Amino acid sequence: MDTEYNYVILTRGAPGQGKSTWVNKVVKELKEQYPNFYPNFLLLDTISTDNHFTSTNGDYKFDGGAVVTAHAATQLWAADLMVLSPNYNRPHLLFVDNTNLSPGEMFFYILMCEISIKPKWRPLIVDFRDNPVRENQHGVPQHQVQRMLDNSRRDFRKAFPENMDKNSTWAVESVIELPDDDGVLSMNPKQAYEAIMSFVEKRNESWKKKRKL
Repeated sequence: MDTEYNYVILTRGAPGQGKSTWVNKVVKELKEQYPNFYPNFLLLDTISTDNHFTSTNGDYKFDGGAVVTAHAATQLWAADLMVLSPNYNRPHLLFVDNTNLSPGEMFFYILMCEISIKPKWRPLIVDFRDNPVRENQHGVPQHQVQRMLDNSRRDFRKAFPENMDKNSTWAVESVIELPDDDGVLSMNPKQAYEAIMSFVEKRNESWKKKRKL
């Protein structure tokens, strides 16, 4: 992870594979290990579609019929943090705690990185798909979870006709190819944890040196 960039961290995995547990662990440890660094210098944000189904007192009530709207609200939230109302003075880690199994789910956040100017953002995909699957709060049955995982590894080009018009072809190829762009990092949870901790330590050291000047 290059310390010159901010990072949007996309969890990728099915319900019950430990994405939220991992995000909460990383954020908690960063806040505990760097009490003078956060929140004075480092910005940490976690956004999730589940936030829109959770009340202020912690009650969770999922409604599948509203999930598309909730995803759009999450994307708008990310766009505001990354592009519309960015913080220019502090490094920022933004965790997007969603399934992000298909290229279409990740595309918006990676596109925000592509169009960001100052500060410049990069995506980090944390791949949980090889993790064990446990019971999930959404009540998604095991067979459906497995279907989601199988679907995430397919070649999505085969889902569309070969003779699309050129505009459709360009749009579909762009959505499918962007998550595989050279600027997109992809790691397993252990690798990502170590990379994030190293990134923050380097930023912390840089911040301490500037304070001494």
